[in-house]
Amino acid sequence: MAKKTLILSAIIGFIVFVSVLFFSNIKDVSKVLFSLSLPHFLIVLAIFLSEVLLITCRWGIILKSQGYHIPLNKLFPAKTSCYAISYLTPFSRLGGEPIRAYILKKKAGVPFLKGFETTIEDKMIEFTSTMVFVICGVLILFLNYTLSKDVIITLLAFITLFVFLLSFFYIQIMQEKEVFSLLIRLFQIHKIKAFPEIHKHAKQLEKNISVFFLNHKKTIIKALFISTISNIILLLNSMLLMHFIGYKLTFAGALIFFSLTAFASTFPIPGALGAFESFSALAFSLLGFTAGTGVAFSLLIRLTELSAVTIGVFFVYSYSFKLLFSFIFNND
Repeated sequence: MAKKTLILSAIIGFIVFVSVLFFSNIKDVSKVLFSLSLPHFLIVLAIFLSEVLLITCRWGIILKSQGYHIPLNKLFPAKTSCYAISYLTPFSRLGGEPIRAYILKKKAGVPFLKGFETTIEDKMIEFTSTMVFVICGVLILFLNYTLSKDVIITLLAFITLFVFLLSFFYIQIMQEKEVFSLLIRLFQIHKIKAFPEIHKHAKQLEKNISVFFLNHKKTIIKALFISTISNIILLLNSMLLMHFIGYKLTFAGALIFFSLTAFASTFPIPGALGAFESFSALAFSLLGFTAGTGVAFSLLIRLTELSAVTIGVFFVYSYSFKLLFSFIFNND
């Protein structure tokens, strides 16, 4: 992506972030933040990192189904590197996939195109599972809480967008129609000299992914099961974190929080800065907590996420510091 786009999106995110803090009760936010002890934070962090390991195993299963038996110690650096780049770029759900394939090639010798193909397959399975949880959370919200007309319209708009994009992907890929060429242009991957193969072989990628979704149903079921477990772990971890700071959050409440904050990733802002805090404040307000509590909770979640980002940046740096900046800023 262009440097100006990254800077502009980061500025917008920062402005929204500061605005959310300003309109929240700062004392409430500070009280919640400082109520979490270091041992409790480390427990939450350990659970979060275990979830990252679990979804790394999901990717390993996909690779295994295509003849690549890669140990976890080689997959984990690639996965966390992808997580870091995605977090640092405006497209927090897809931005780092080429980096994941690049490091997998360096660590395990998997051809770049095959690695990139499996990252897309892995990501789409993740999206599919997450979409189910999001819809369930929104349904619980509609059935059990009184919402304003504006909130209902906004949530329905996001759900419609999510379902449309997911459906569009599956329809296009099953019919071997153009989809990656669109993504390549959207993320400007073709401008990065390190990944010229993606643009040149987009049609073959689409064909290979179509074959995977049509012919590897057992693998897809296993991967979806792992995705379901990983999402449940995140929900339980949210409940545990709330317990540690002195509040009670039900499983349904955690699901509502998960659903609403998932929408934040649709905003083209690095780390969904500001958007994540805004949806967290909204979710907690609907659940009967203060908006300040929601903002503070989102900041604690960010601390755990930034730990994975730090690990990922370290791995990217260890392979190529120049590549890191080339990918983020498109310095070709």
